[in-house]
Order: sequence, then C-alpha cells, then structure tokens
Amino acid sequence: MGVYYKDGVVDGSNGILNTFTIQLCHAEYVPVLATESFESNDFVLYPNPNNGSFNLQLTAVSDEVSVNVYDMRGRLILNKEFQANGLVNEAIQLNNAQSGIYLVTIQDGGRKVTKKIVVE
Repeated sequence: MGVYYKDGVVDGSNGILNTFTIQLCHAEYVPVLATESFESNDFVLYPNPNNGSFNLQLTAVSDEVSVNVYDMRGRLILNKEFQANGLVNEAIQLNNAQSGIYLVTIQDGGRKVTKKIVVE
C-alpha cells in the first residue's frame, strides 16, 4: 500500500508538501435492545394466502395486543389494538386491500413478531 500525492501545478515545478491529513472511518455495530420473540406454536396467521380477511391466533402474555399491517412501501394499512387475556383468536379485515404482499406486526407486551401475508 502506498500514499500518492499529485501536485496541481501544471508547469512541472517541484513543490513541498507541508501538511498531510489522513481520515480513517470506523464502523461499529452497536447492539440494540432485543425483544422477546414468539415461539412458532404461540402464534399463527391463517389463511395465507387470503382475500384480505384473515385470523390471528396467539396465546397472549400481556393484557394488550396490537396489530399493525403495512404494505410493501411501508405505509400503515391497519392499526388495531385489543384487550387480551390468554388465548386470542381475532378476525382481521383489510378493507379494499389490493393483491400483494403485506407485513403484519404483532406486539404482545415485550414480544414482537412480523410475518408476511399474501392477499390474492
């Protein structure tokens, strides 16, 4: 590895380099607070694919569960919060949903999961 210097003078005269600065960039990954995730048997969305109407089933650990549905552009399509006590079986209806892939994020206390659903 070498360091090269090119003088901007066009007439060919030699110059003196008085100062030289090297800037090194450093990237560091900082861990973020992790949230507890759902076990595969604690949570299910069905049917998938669907026509914009699907069911959410989970065993809640908190009193409040929130459901957010986003399109692939990241726009919030649905926000629903409901009281929970143990087993939850909630019908979700996406009104006027176009065909495509949507992301469903469920938050139950400290647990959070995002799943894809397909609307045909």
